[in-house]
Amino acid sequence: MHELGEASRRVFLAMEFLEGETLCVSEERYRTVSMRVSPGATPQHLSWSGRESWSPAVSLSKHRLIYIRDRAAADLWRRDLRTGDAQMIIGWNYNQGFPQYSPDDRRIAFQSDRSGMPGLWTCEAGGENCQELTSFGGSVGGTPRWSPDGRWLAFDSRHEGASHIYVIGADGGQPRRLTNGDGENLDPSWSRDGRWIYFASNRSGQWCVCGSRRPLGARPYR
Repeated sequence: MHELGEASRRVFLAMEFLEGETLCVSEERYRTVSMRVSPGATPQHLSWSGRESWSPAVSLSKHRLIYIRDRAAADLWRRDLRTGDAQMIIGWNYNQGFPQYSPDDRRIAFQSDRSGMPGLWTCEAGGENCQELTSFGGSVGGTPRWSPDGRWLAFDSRHEGASHIYVIGADGGQPRRLTNGDGENLDPSWSRDGRWIYFASNRSGQWCVCGSRRPLGARPYR
């Protein structure tokens, strides 16, 4: 393990591989930079991102990038990495967050308050046919992650108090809670075989990475 550039003095909100060993990184100051995966790497500001772009996600084909652009509201934008063309695909009066491409690049999962309350939504890759999968009930939630087969989404939410990890079908249904207790559980991520979901948790009194494949309960992962 090694430190990338000035990471110890900066807070990164999201990271995605653009190509090869180049990361697309969202900083706490709401701007998007690129960075090589090498010791001492220096973040390079991406001129198109301005100072209000964050939460980048790259398609599996590496041809498209989606991200949030914060202006009057937090809009969802798509950029063609081959031509440089960019367009807003969801926005205007709603706030979006944490977009993620599905494994086949045909759908996008994201957080939105377009129904009046924050919730988990999906749409087609061009922003069409938005569908709310579940509401967070006025609480904070998000960071959706697709299962490798594209059938499920994992996400975190505080609608039951502390932040917990949930799983829901990609077409909707009843969310299933994977964690319990009073600890904070955040930022889920699937294993490559889809059998485990890993996440950050302070359930043991200090932050660590945990994994779960049962409806309730999780175990520290070392």
